[in-house]
Amino acid sequence: MKNDWFIEFVRKDIKKHGPERDVVVIYENGNGKIKGYQINWFHSPKEDFYLKYGKRITIMNLENLLNELVL
Repeated sequence: MKNDWFIEFVRKDIKKHGPERDVVVIYENGNGKIKGYQINWFHSPKEDFYLKYGKRITIMNLENLLNELVL
């Protein structure tokens, strides 16, 4: 689980952009921990982000990201 500040940052983005806004979630190598995320402004497919981040990404909405962080 991430620090409380990270969870609050996600909550602020939910208030600002809505819970259904798609984000690209970036995982640390090998251990499955979330390293960070960025908003998918242009609704780009997952494949477009492989060049930058590799296969350690997934696309989900902000609400699902928050649920994953607090579980």
